[in-house]
Amino acid sequence: MFNNIIESCSFIEVLEVWYIQVFDDFKVTKLNNLKELTVRLFENQWVKVEAPKLELLTCTDDENWFEGEDGDEEDRLTCGIRFPASHYQNLKSLLFSGIGIDDTFFIDLACKFPNLEDLMVRYCQELESIKISSQSLKRIELMDNKKLVEAQFEVPKILAFEYSNVCDIIPRFLFATASSCWTSSICLWCMEHVDVSWFVKLKELLASLFQSEVSLDIDFICSVAFDLNEIRDIVKIREPQEVQKLTIHFDWMFSLEKGFSALDGLFWVCRPKYVRSEE
Repeated sequence: MFNNIIESCSFIEVLEVWYIQVFDDFKVTKLNNLKELTVRLFENQWVKVEAPKLELLTCTDDENWFEGEDGDEEDRLTCGIRFPASHYQNLKSLLFSGIGIDDTFFIDLACKFPNLEDLMVRYCQELESIKISSQSLKRIELMDNKKLVEAQFEVPKILAFEYSNVCDIIPRFLFATASSCWTSSICLWCMEHVDVSWFVKLKELLASLFQSEVSLDIDFICSVAFDLNEIRDIVKIREPQEVQKLTIHFDWMFSLEKGFSALDGLFWVCRPKYVRSEE
């Protein structure tokens, strides 16, 4: 019935499909005038999308991105999306949230979506090491893709890059080509013990963004152990990276000693122009 309705309404330009439980797989095809599509899926559902004029696509599994009560995140089934056509010439904005895509999805990104400008990838837990190459991308957001440890970018028209994560993994970033004027926003929630190695990785991350204007936001909900004398002896790395804005959040139980330790580490990592501290 769903497919019959879709195929009978060929002039649809905006379509939203929310949480239909009665089937595992469904299609959004034969809609030659479709420009905007929003699909919200249940666990283990798949959608097939083929719309030649599609400009904006949002595909989410908002019910399934968080860890279950028993910590069984690895055992849950994921939902996903299929793109049967070779090109989606008009697509400008793509948002995935909680969708079962892996590293291979980005291999032919520039070919399949040659005019894509906005890419947002959130809560996609199968991503580990990705490479994004696109002559059209202007804005990239990577949010809470917990296993992501490395990302390479060849995006000469980039204007804005955003990264945030609730776990203590700090990935490696490499920007091979980028525009001369772009901004980076990095937001980290530190949930476990933070030591010298964490600050070293943070410094390397900021160094990879040196071409951009950086804002850094860090929330410490953990213990911090950073010894400035120790780091001087064991690490030889470039000077602190200039940061436009540094925002620090401390848990209300944070001791003064831990606060000083965190500040030592952050000021070893970067030189902020503006600093804001919150409890």
